[in-house]
Amino acid sequence: MSRWTLKTLPEGEETRWPTEAQRFLILDGVRVEKLAKHLYAWAGDNAWEGDLLYAGTPWAAMSDISPWLIALSGPQDPILTRYLDEGLEAEWGYLIDSSASLMTLSHHLRRLLQVRSAAGTPVLLRLADPAVMASLLADGSDPTVTPWGPIEQLLLPDDVQECWLRSSPREDTRPCDNIPPTGYRLNDTQEQQLKACDQRRDLRALYRFTDRYCPDWLPSNRLARYEVLSAILGEARQYGYLTPREWGVLCTLFAQRQCLSWEALKTQWPAVYRQLTANLEGGAMARLEQARLLSHSFTKTT
Repeated sequence: MSRWTLKTLPEGEETRWPTEAQRFLILDGVRVEKLAKHLYAWAGDNAWEGDLLYAGTPWAAMSDISPWLIALSGPQDPILTRYLDEGLEAEWGYLIDSSASLMTLSHHLRRLLQVRSAAGTPVLLRLADPAVMASLLADGSDPTVTPWGPIEQLLLPDDVQECWLRSSPREDTRPCDNIPPTGYRLNDTQEQQLKACDQRRDLRALYRFTDRYCPDWLPSNRLARYEVLSAILGEARQYGYLTPREWGVLCTLFAQRQCLSWEALKTQWPAVYRQLTANLEGGAMARLEQARLLSHSFTKTT
């Protein structure tokens, strides 16, 4: 998968504005509240063409959080400009290149809103999430078995790695319609990667929390910060800390003690570590509160 620094638009021969295809933008109605209202405001007096992907589906009643697919008029499209100015770090959505019409591409994407797990269970996808689409349509995958359909290229912002990712189907095969009436069935790799997307969303939310409330705790390098949080969060789950509130309190404790790992906490503040990791049958918040009081007592006596 090719990468470019996360800025305006990716620069390169492979990513230049298409001349023989259309460039589309898909935006997430969950990450951009009141998205439809914003689209009209951003377009101003300019005509624009888009499609509400939940329209005509079983999720039509949730249109306020529906993803939108927008056919871009060019590099200066005002909706694209707003996305590039404000939506890259927030991962509002991503770019699609396709020779298909807006309606044809919309039809294909609607068929991917709900897929089936490897076991056959229905799974509703956050289709406008760049990480989800990168997991579903892996770079270089075979379009005869992976549901690329009319999609020729994806340009996906990755806030964690601070870069654009380019993904496209394997070139020596022809695209085909491989989505059965019962829905596309994920393979084991796709299913595991999609589960990792949920953990990635948790991690990004925790990153924003620590950036606001623990600004001087983590390393200055963004990727290093994510790696520290990922390690802490991974071990926290083993100790029964499973909610965003618990993770926030836990990170506040780590920040107060200036520890970047569980091992550092165990070595430097063993009493706090024992309070957090002992008596796992007890409630997580109760353990956190006792550890917080213990940490506060150390602060008062030092």
